[in-house]
Amino acid sequence: MHIFIDADACPVVGIVEKIAKKYNLPVTLLCDTNHVLYSEYSEVIVVGEGADAVDYKLISICQKGDIVVSQDYGVAAMALGKGAYVIHQSGKWYTNDNIDQMLMERHLNKKARRSSHKNHLKGPRKRTREDDERFTQSFERLVQMAQAREGKENFTSYYEWRDRNRYYGKKFSILGDSISTLKGYNPQGYKVFYDTDNCKRANIEAYTDTWWGQVLEFFGAELLVNNSWSGSRVTKFPDQEQLFPAGCSDERTSSLHSMFATPDVLLVNLGTNDWAFGVKTGKEAHDQNKAWSELFKDAYRAMLQKVKYNYPECEVWCCTLGTTFISGNPQFRFPYQYAGLHIEEYNEIIRRIVREEKCKLIDLYHMNTRYDSIDGTHPNINGMKTIASAVCYGMADAAGRYFLQLRKNGNGERKNDLPDENNSASAEEYVFINQGITTVLYDEIISLTNEATGEEIQIRAVQFDCGRSNDCMLKLVNTAISRNHASFFYEKNSWFIRDNHSTNGTWINGIRMEPGKKYQLSADDVIGFAGTYQYIFYKTIHCN
Repeated sequence: MHIFIDADACPVVGIVEKIAKKYNLPVTLLCDTNHVLYSEYSEVIVVGEGADAVDYKLISICQKGDIVVSQDYGVAAMALGKGAYVIHQSGKWYTNDNIDQMLMERHLNKKARRSSHKNHLKGPRKRTREDDERFTQSFERLVQMAQAREGKENFTSYYEWRDRNRYYGKKFSILGDSISTLKGYNPQGYKVFYDTDNCKRANIEAYTDTWWGQVLEFFGAELLVNNSWSGSRVTKFPDQEQLFPAGCSDERTSSLHSMFATPDVLLVNLGTNDWAFGVKTGKEAHDQNKAWSELFKDAYRAMLQKVKYNYPECEVWCCTLGTTFISGNPQFRFPYQYAGLHIEEYNEIIRRIVREEKCKLIDLYHMNTRYDSIDGTHPNINGMKTIASAVCYGMADAAGRYFLQLRKNGNGERKNDLPDENNSASAEEYVFINQGITTVLYDEIISLTNEATGEEIQIRAVQFDCGRSNDCMLKLVNTAISRNHASFFYEKNSWFIRDNHSTNGTWINGIRMEPGKKYQLSADDVIGFAGTYQYIFYKTIHCN
C-alpha cells in the first residue's frame, strides 16, 4: 500500500506524512516545476509543466489498494477506476457512490460561471484548525479501513469489527502513575509527568500518542477519568500521602467516575514506584512496620477490593510491570533487581491478587513487552505504541488481535525493534545514564548538607516543607523556627525555595529572602533558617 499526494498547493501534506509514519506507509508527493517541494520522509516527483501533467503522472503510477489525496474530482474518478482509495483535503472520501454526483455538480457550477461571464473567482476560505482535525480523523480512518480490506480478503473491515467488539463505545477510566499522565487529561492538581519539555523529549503531542489513548482509539472507546498521579505507588505512605496519593487510597479508588457516568472498564498500571522505593515483599515484609507503609500485597488487594466495591459493574484489567530499553543509549541495562528486590516479586503478587479478586490480567512482563523510553522508565512515542499494542492484544478477541497486527505493519507479523541483549541482570546492577546521576526509578532527589555537622540529607520528593511542625519532611527543632518555615519545590528542571512568611526569616548566601517569593537554587548555595540552621545545597539527582 502506497500513499500518493497531488501536492500542488496541498495544505495537508504534513498531516498525511505524520499518519503515514505511524502506520509505516510510504508516501510520494507529486508536483510541477512551479511548486517544487522537499520532504525528509516522502519521495518527491517533479513533473514538467502542463495543464494536467501531475494528474496523469499520479494516475499512471498508483495501483489498486493505494491511497490518493487530491482535491481534483477528475483525478479522484480515475483513481477510483483503478481501485484506489481517494480522499479530498477536506476529509471527504470519494467513493463510487458519490463521484458521479460530484462530477455533475462540478460541471454545472462551471457552466453557471461561464454563463454569468464571471472570470474572477473568489478564493477558498482560510483553512482552520478544525479543518485540519477533521481531515486527520477522516484520513486515519481511511488508512485503517484500507489496511483491513487489503490485508486479507476474508477479513471484515475495521468498522465492522469495531462496531461488534465488546468495548466499542464503552467508558474507560485509568488508574496509574507518571507513565499514564498527560497535561490536560488528568484531574486538576494531579502531578503530571508528560508536560511541555517531557512531551518534547518523548515526542508525545496528543492523547492518541499515549498508550491508554491508543487503546481507547483502537476499541472505539471513550475516556471517562484518567486518575493517574506522577510518582504514586500502590502502597500507602502516611508521611508522604499529601504528595503522592496511593493507588489503594480512598481518594484514588473512589474518583474514577464523572458526575453523570461510572466506568465500564478500568485499566490499572501501577507498581513501578513501589518496586523502585523498595517496598518489601515476601519474608522481609513480615518485619516491615505497617505504621510506615501498607505492604504491597495488602495494598494491591485493598485497591482492587475498593474499586470493585465502588464500581461493581466495572471490568478491571491490571498490568504487570514491564521492562524497558533506551534506543538512544545502547549501554543502558534495565535493573531487573533493584533495592534488593527483583521485579518479578512484584509481578507475582499482581498476578496472584488479580486472580484471587477475579479481575483480568495483562502480563506485560511475560509478553516480553520491553518498551523504548527516554530515561529507562518513561516511554517515548515508540514505547507508548509497544505498551498499547500489548494491552490491546491482551483485551481483544481473535479478530481484534488480527487487525491489531495488520494495522501495526501490514503483514500480520510482529516487528521486533528491540536491541539484541541478554535479559538477565545481576543483583548488583544499577542504572546509570550520566556519570553521577542515577535515574529512572525515583522522583527528583534533593541533597542538603548540614554545615555544622556535615550530615547529608537526601529527600525523595518534588515538594516538601521544612519547619518545626511534625508534618514537615525536613524538621528543624528550635523555637526560632516557624512551624512551616520554608518550602522546597522542583519546577522546570530546577529546585526553588520559598520563605513561608516565617518569623525570623530564611537566607540564601547571607541575603535574607523576601517572604512568599521563590528563589532558584544553584550548587553550593548556603541556605540559612532563622540564624540557627545552615544547609549547603550542592546537588540533585534526577530520577523518575
